[in-house]
Amino acid sequence: MTYRDPGDSKHEPTDSTDPKQTRLFEFGPATFNLDAKLSDRPLARRTDPDTSHAAADSMVEGAGWQRANVLTALGHLKKATADRIDEWLGDYLADGWPRTTAGRRLPELERAGLVERLTETRATRSGRRAHLWRAL
Repeated sequence: MTYRDPGDSKHEPTDSTDPKQTRLFEFGPATFNLDAKLSDRPLARRTDPDTSHAAADSMVEGAGWQRANVLTALGHLKKATADRIDEWLGDYLADGWPRTTAGRRLPELERAGLVERLTETRATRSGRRAHLWRAL
């Protein structure tokens, strides 16, 4: 399936396949290579409650898929806020995309040297300013 450059507008596939009926981003071995650059699991601080550690443990498999999707979105968008990445991915993924997911994965990707936070900011959907990110 081929997609047009999404820019800042709504995204439509260039063929007749409905993007809500299929997953846009399927990662096989690339996910394992990505995960090799990252910690084994999402982080929780030592001072966080047990529920935070349980939540981090539950994301061991899902976090790699989310990181790969965030990187793919940045490849299309070139630079974007976490809010914009979440919006872009939410437009494509059949199962939806939680609004705060990119904001949790971007610092992990930054620590792995795969993205960088820019000094440039842009307004989010709420009107607040947020830093832009770009893939390296």
